[in-house]
Amino acid sequence: MEKRWVAVLAGFVLIYMIPLSLILGSMLKSNGVPKASDGRMDLTGWDFEGKGSVELSGDWEFYRGQLLTPDDFKGSSSKSLQQLTGYVQVPGKWNRDMEGKATGHATYRLIVELDSAEDVQKLYALHTNSIRLAHRIFFNGEEIGSSGRPGTSAGSTISGNVPYVAVGSAAKEAEIIVQIANYSYSSGGMIYPILFGDVPSVMKNRDRAMWMDHVAITGFAIPAFFFLLMYRLRKDERSLLHMGLFCTAALIYLLTHGQKLLAEWLPEMSYEMFMRIQLGSSAFAYYYLLRYTASSMQGSGYIRIIRAGKLASAAIIFMAVCLPTLWFSAMEGMILLYSLSMVGCVAYIMVRTFAGRREERLSLFLSLQSVLIVIAASLLEVFGASNQQMLIPYGMLIFVVTQAIMLARRFAATFQSAEHLSEKLLTLDGLKDQFMANTSHELRTPLHGMVNIAQSLTEGAAGSVNSEQEKQLKLIISTGKRLTSLINDILDFEKLKASQIQLNLAPVHLPSVVQSVVEVMEYVKGGKSITFVQEWPERLPLLHTDESRLRQMLYNLLGNAVKFTERGTIRIGAEVHRDEVVISVEDTGAGIPAHRLDSLFTAYDQAGDAMDWQYQGTGLGLYITRSLVELNGGRIWVETTEGSGSTFRFTIPSASGEATLSTDVRSGKESFDDPVVQAEQTALRMPASFGHHKVLVVDDDPVNRQILMNLLSVLSCEVTAVADGADALDALHSGPAFDLVMIDWMMPRMSGIELSRKIRARYSLYELPILMLTARSLQGDIQTAFSAGVNDYLTKPVDAEELRARTGTLIQLRKSVRDAFHAEIAFLQAQIKPHFLYNALNTIIATCPVSPDRAMELLVELSQYLRNSFDFHNREQLVPLAKELELVQAYLALEQARFEDRLQVVYELPDQCHALLPPLTIQPIVENAVRHGVMQKPQGGRVHIAVTDEPHELLVRVTDEGVGMPQAKADELLSEGRTSPGGVGMINIHKRLLSLYGAESGLKVASAPGQGTSVTFRIPKR
Repeated sequence: MEKRWVAVLAGFVLIYMIPLSLILGSMLKSNGVPKASDGRMDLTGWDFEGKGSVELSGDWEFYRGQLLTPDDFKGSSSKSLQQLTGYVQVPGKWNRDMEGKATGHATYRLIVELDSAEDVQKLYALHTNSIRLAHRIFFNGEEIGSSGRPGTSAGSTISGNVPYVAVGSAAKEAEIIVQIANYSYSSGGMIYPILFGDVPSVMKNRDRAMWMDHVAITGFAIPAFFFLLMYRLRKDERSLLHMGLFCTAALIYLLTHGQKLLAEWLPEMSYEMFMRIQLGSSAFAYYYLLRYTASSMQGSGYIRIIRAGKLASAAIIFMAVCLPTLWFSAMEGMILLYSLSMVGCVAYIMVRTFAGRREERLSLFLSLQSVLIVIAASLLEVFGASNQQMLIPYGMLIFVVTQAIMLARRFAATFQSAEHLSEKLLTLDGLKDQFMANTSHELRTPLHGMVNIAQSLTEGAAGSVNSEQEKQLKLIISTGKRLTSLINDILDFEKLKASQIQLNLAPVHLPSVVQSVVEVMEYVKGGKSITFVQEWPERLPLLHTDESRLRQMLYNLLGNAVKFTERGTIRIGAEVHRDEVVISVEDTGAGIPAHRLDSLFTAYDQAGDAMDWQYQGTGLGLYITRSLVELNGGRIWVETTEGSGSTFRFTIPSASGEATLSTDVRSGKESFDDPVVQAEQTALRMPASFGHHKVLVVDDDPVNRQILMNLLSVLSCEVTAVADGADALDALHSGPAFDLVMIDWMMPRMSGIELSRKIRARYSLYELPILMLTARSLQGDIQTAFSAGVNDYLTKPVDAEELRARTGTLIQLRKSVRDAFHAEIAFLQAQIKPHFLYNALNTIIATCPVSPDRAMELLVELSQYLRNSFDFHNREQLVPLAKELELVQAYLALEQARFEDRLQVVYELPDQCHALLPPLTIQPIVENAVRHGVMQKPQGGRVHIAVTDEPHELLVRVTDEGVGMPQAKADELLSEGRTSPGGVGMINIHKRLLSLYGAESGLKVASAPGQGTSVTFRIPKR
């Protein structure tokens, strides 16, 4: 009984006290507030910080039919110069002051006297509310805000009536001019006053209004979603649908009133459409309120009321859709009568139901009172007694809340006993499992911390450790990792018991999954002499399974095989049996005793109990594997001989209707037989966009390739997408120079790890970055990836922004390194050895008296040499072979003129040389051959420059008949760790060739003392 009276008291406070406090607070606040008189308002002495902002109510200057600006009021006799119509009361409609018309345009003006002892400019703010139906505001000569665009005719006016806050500065006096135009509504002018004050007080008022709007909107949005969702679950309850639609319509109504948030969300919407939505949403709200009341009260005598309400609502909606806004706004009286009639019908139905619902009387009483609030608020607004716009939404929200409570009590009473019994059973059944799961989760974090601390200690984080300490720390690490595995197994075990694991079935390529697991097991086996062998049939179908769970099964089985095998071979194979594939894992380990076979796949069975203590495990791995196999529709069994090893076999359904993989066991190559897939792969090799950076995407899934191409196109990347590692290596060898390679770990033919290793054999980490994409997240995966040479690692599913960020970082890394590299090349190219220049000039001077024509030719050769050498803008990575040979010929021509018969040059060049090579590649080699080769002999010698055209590449050879050197010293020239003095020319050329063309294209130096030196290299044709 006491609870009921408490509820009644709370309802009384909510329904009556809060609305009355809002109305009384508004009335008391208006007392003592200055009012405008004869177009002036005195705010000197007003404390904005303590008393808040002020409504600019009272008498404003009114200029009918004029849109005046501050310039029109400049001068001492501004009023006499302008046609002052009179003074208009604000707030209020201007119809009477516009000679009985609603449409037209006019200007409002008010002078506000401010409290400022000095002529100091301060910031003030204005908050508009409802100014029909387009306006502009000028504050002290500056336009500070507008809604719509006022004009002198309907055609030049754009309607808009959205509240906003504008800021301006003033000192002792503020002139406020408001241009207003209305050609779309039945009344115009300042319907509600402008709020004026300092910026903090106005923003506080505006934030309060926004907060109230958001609270009301949330109050309707949540019930709307809840009731519509409930109706979807219980479609026989029509009242749920009606209440959900009422809340939705009321939500839209609120978005078009108050601060009119819908206009902020849809700024392109015309205000005429905005007014139609206002009227239409109110009609839908009243109609569905009536329908809900009639259906929830379960009465049969309201058919006539519902029909009348439907016809009236249809008429209002017709007006909102078809009539001009000026017409239907003139019918405000009829629309108000409609609203009151609909709310009155709702109250009538509730009063009739009140007597027969004893258990719901309180909810019905509160709902009825909230309806009366809506009626009272509507009447107060009509008669101008109150402008509290939130009273009507407040009353509707109280109605929704009380009805929601009533419906909740109905449903609670229906299901209370069943839920009570169900909760009891679930509690008793889940206590044990919940304890284990919670304990496992809590253990995981400190356990990882222990392992990481021990790992850091072994690496010397707290100083060096001796061998015994390192041994003990490694024992801690090993035990911690075993405990981590136990925790993971316990969590999976509890999920399997609760049937919470669901398989994401899809076609899976078995050899790729096995290869990825074996790559990790190579690290897990430690120092054991174990060889992994994979044996696959010629035609192996795709499996219909969950890839991550298949990997987990293989990890458990291969982990057991590694644990029980000290040395020997572990074989992984498969056999095709009709519509399933039998997968086998065979080891040459200790085997399993016969008496343990019956309990081998049960939970917490430890196969190592009968053997040495080091073989003991968690006892859950095989149980989890069996459960996952059976969940996938397969079976598992073991064949073993104690002392001779074990063979675990399990079946997985094959993917019907999927592409079949043809596997060549000897070469390890597979090919898709599906022509559609082949066509997609061919199509996806086309560039996605043409940008500044080139990215190679390697993924066997056509959909993934397309997604990556789309994401990378935003970064202005030119993307080349291929389906496997072999195509990727071909693209790197014959295609353009790529800035980044993006590789998927799981691929047929060649895994992403294997491809990364092959790329690293040719390119360093900064020369060609690699980003690995994979769904793998098991222990050891990251270590395996980085040890293969990847720069970064991203786990699927990939976030688009993270992918772009990592891609941009890696590309920028490569660009920075290459910029530094090119700057070094340009620096080397720009260097001119002074002795060579002096010698060349002396040779030309000596030749000039004897042979002027020859001297002229030498000058041309010198200019050609200098032009190429002083090419400071040459930052290109490759130049034509012909350009490099021009530099060589110019250099040799000058040296031949200097040394005459001591230097002989032989060229062996093809007719056409269309290849590209790095700049300053041949010339430094030729210069070395001249200076350190033939010129070291008194009689000189010959330099032979040959370019041989081979099928796919060019062979460049520079041979001299100079003094030569020991082969060991020749090899040291290309070593970064050389100890002999000398320049960086040869090693620089060698590194550039290796970076661009791989290990086969570096410099090859052959030399012998007294027999000369030969330098060769190869460049591909492009």
